[in-house]
This record gives sequence, C-alpha cells and structure tokens, in this order.
Amino acid sequence: MDDTNASDHDPIFNSSAAESASVDEEAVVTVDIYDPINWGSFDKKARDILVENGPKREDESTKYPLDETSRHFSYNHYSRKMSNEEVRDRRWLVFSKQANKVFCFCCKIFNFDICKSALGHDGFCDWRHISERLKDHEASVDHITNMNS
Repeated sequence: MDDTNASDHDPIFNSSAAESASVDEEAVVTVDIYDPINWGSFDKKARDILVENGPKREDESTKYPLDETSRHFSYNHYSRKMSNEEVRDRRWLVFSKQANKVFCFCCKIFNFDICKSALGHDGFCDWRHISERLKDHEASVDHITNMNS
C-alpha cells in the first residue's frame, strides 16, 4: 500500500496495522477541537488554530435537542435585532453539541479562569432566559475586552 497520497484527514487505522501494533502503543483519541466543551485544557497551538479559523456554527436546518421543559436553542439566537431594526450577527456565540449548551467564543478561550459569566465558563442552557442573558453578556465589560483580544 502506498501512503504517499494520504492526506492528514485520511484514517490512520487499518486491521493489518492493528495486528502488528505493539502492546505499549496508545490508541489515538480524537477530540472535536471546535466543540467549546473541550476547550478547558488546550495548549497555545490549539487556541491559535481556533482563533485563526474562528468559531464553527451549525446550519439553519439543525434540530437542537429539547430540554426537560421542551425548550431548545434556536438558530435565531445567532442574530440580534437592534432597536433601529439593524440585525447583527453574534459571531462569538458557539453551540456545543456534546453539552447542549452555548458559549461565548472569545470569553471561553481568552478569559476562562476568571470569567464570571456561564457563557464564558461552564456554558449556558437555560433556554427560557437565553435572550436576556445574551443581551447582558454582550454588553459586559469582560465580553467587550475579550472580543478585542
């Protein structure tokens, strides 16, 4: 088998390699670097990759899971309608499929240790109050400082 055309995204596991693998070798664990629930202990290189590529967002057709009160996150929360009817994109808002929570991209990666907001720390999933929390968060000094970082 010729590996010269293999890309970084091709699978590296095959049955013949598994049979000849040493007992001392560890299995390769893949982590979704774009899911904010995994951002707690990443290194500077991973943070740089995230900042360079920006947050990833699901498309409008995504069906978000219901909570115990039959509420869920809505794609509409990615936008904010201003008092002058202008619509602004909340590019900083990131949904974690694994945790079913939303996070603030910049607060989570730049200010995780001292962030007071759930959006920048553990995530937010109170869908009943999400609109008010997003408005409060984006007007906070911490958020504005982290956005500038």
